[in-house]
Amino acid sequence: MSEGGQTGQQGADTANAGAALPGIAPAGLAIATAASVREAASALLRGLAECGRSTYAVAWTDHGELLFEPPESATSARRQAAVAAFSGRPPSGAGVPDTRLLPPGAADAGAVLLAPHGALARLEPGPSRLVALAGQRLAELFAFQRLRASVQDLEQAEQLQHALFAIADMAASDRDMQSLLRGLHQIIGRLMYAENFYIALHDPQRDTLRFIYFVDQMDGGMYDPDQEIPAAQMRGSLTLGLIRHGRAVRGPSEEIMELLGLPLEEGIGTPSVDFMGVPMQRNGQIYGALVVQSYQEGMSYTQSDCAVLSFVAEHVLNALERKRSQENLERRVVERTRELAEANAQLQVQIAERERAAHLQATLYKIASLANSQGSDEDFYRSIHQAVGELIDAENFYIALVSPDGENLQIPYTVDAAGDERRDRPLGRGLSEYALRLGQTLLIDDASARALVAHGEIDPAHYASRTPAVCWLGAPLLGSDGVMGLVVVQSYRPELVYSRDDAELLTFVAHQIANSVQRRRHAEALERLNAELEQRVQARTRELRREIAVREQVEAQLKHQVMHDPLTGLPNRLYLRDRLQRALSSQQRNPQQTFALLYLDVDRFKLFNDSLGHLTGDAVLREVSRRLLDCVRGPDIVARLSGDEFAILLEEGAQPATAVKVAQRILAQMQAPLTLGERELQASVSIGIAISHDRYLAIDEILHDADVALYRAKSTGRQRFVLFDES
Repeated sequence: MSEGGQTGQQGADTANAGAALPGIAPAGLAIATAASVREAASALLRGLAECGRSTYAVAWTDHGELLFEPPESATSARRQAAVAAFSGRPPSGAGVPDTRLLPPGAADAGAVLLAPHGALARLEPGPSRLVALAGQRLAELFAFQRLRASVQDLEQAEQLQHALFAIADMAASDRDMQSLLRGLHQIIGRLMYAENFYIALHDPQRDTLRFIYFVDQMDGGMYDPDQEIPAAQMRGSLTLGLIRHGRAVRGPSEEIMELLGLPLEEGIGTPSVDFMGVPMQRNGQIYGALVVQSYQEGMSYTQSDCAVLSFVAEHVLNALERKRSQENLERRVVERTRELAEANAQLQVQIAERERAAHLQATLYKIASLANSQGSDEDFYRSIHQAVGELIDAENFYIALVSPDGENLQIPYTVDAAGDERRDRPLGRGLSEYALRLGQTLLIDDASARALVAHGEIDPAHYASRTPAVCWLGAPLLGSDGVMGLVVVQSYRPELVYSRDDAELLTFVAHQIANSVQRRRHAEALERLNAELEQRVQARTRELRREIAVREQVEAQLKHQVMHDPLTGLPNRLYLRDRLQRALSSQQRNPQQTFALLYLDVDRFKLFNDSLGHLTGDAVLREVSRRLLDCVRGPDIVARLSGDEFAILLEEGAQPATAVKVAQRILAQMQAPLTLGERELQASVSIGIAISHDRYLAIDEILHDADVALYRAKSTGRQRFVLFDES
């Protein structure tokens, strides 16, 4: 609707212009229907020429470039005049071209009309309307151009986003490096013309270049991707100049070489019509370059292409580094795997030794733990036999111990395939005694045993009583007091012969067995001592318990006598003060924990005591005590302070309501007469009450206030209670 309205208005303007000057109607129509800025500008210039107005050109900007219609009219003076007009400072003076912004007077004019000096000073209605119509149409065309540019920018941004996603996916894939580089080439080729494309990496430490990917119509195969080329051999290289320059470059290769200060005669490769290269950099460090180039006239790159390639370069660098890191990691994994295989071969040699050592260590731990077992001696030695059998062949095994008095050889455990029985015996000159005398591990075959018999070291009769062993191996059990016994394994089979390694192993085991036997003996001795001590402790404990029971009974009696009144059995003043101190401390910690103190005495008690005697007075006090106890609950304290003075401590219940109820209950209880023998006496009490308060810091203060309240009760008529207050 808006575009139709504008077209109608343009038609009306054209009709009006035609009415004034019939010759400009076709020009107005051509302006109104122009499909491009250049067509609208050409139509305007033709229309003004038909109206007899001389003009130079129409100038406008497109992507920062100043264009003219007709193109050949773009002289230096006219360029300066157009730029000045766009900046709002049109030039003045003789010989300076006239300028008119299109649309006329618009602050955001997109074009400017240039004419000879004075040609645009006073325009007739017809030319003026053509200029206005051209300005309006140019504004519309510029708006359409901006809209198309926005759409193109969005499409380009979407393409760029897809390209970046594709680059990231390829970097995370399992492609090899060359496959990755070909994929990068294809992605960049979708963004711009990239028939000729290469990637170069620069090593700043060695100052070398490596063209890891190189595709070129003219110079294909020029570089080996694995070859590092020293920078000294690349003086005329555009790539090295670009990396040294540190910024993107675009244009014909000769111009760029001149820009970079490279000698033209030392140029490398075929000169290109348009060369565009961007550095790959991060944090100011340049790691290489991306380059595309064209050898065809009319196939050139724009500033937008340069911006896109610069943006892509950083992501290409990330992809390359990620892939290179992955390849390095894989190479290190292969190398490490080979190293581990070699180390594994060496470790296999050590595994057997370590397993043997670990087995020995586990057996020694097992033997050591047996010392703490609670089983019988038979179970203990059988377990030792099983443990030794895990290390060496021990089908014939026995343990011999020297008796505590040193006179006998005890055999606590023996297993023998030949059926020889070994029993405890006095120390003599057997093979076992020979090993005990030397105190060292012995490995003896039958020939050596016969030699010992011949030399008198072994009793011939004892030797003859035993089945000859093919190989005999015995290790002494060394204790803190010397040799305490030995452990022996022997073989009756020719194929089973013990070695020096077995002797060394049995020596280690014997040392552990000796420790275990010694600890077990100490544990048994300690257990006997503990049993004896336990019996003595139990007897002494029973005796002490009897003494403690008697002492506790005496102390309880003494404490009761100290803390209670002997006449009434009630707690006395000392007991009351202790309980009152506890209640006051509890109330100071928790203000919600209140209590009350009732101070009482028997009215006219001196009359009972003087007229009826002390015995009657004592009976009155006991009866008053009983009635007071009937008026309180279990937790409450009734105490006799002295003479006829009593006190009641109430620690539970809301105060002062509870204290008032108890006082009323006491007065009611005292209404009944006291029956003492054949006499009936009427007694009453007066009560003073003090309620806990945060002003009380000591128990004497609350005792004083309760006494004051009692004095008030007696002075106002007796047989009543009074609560203490500040008045």
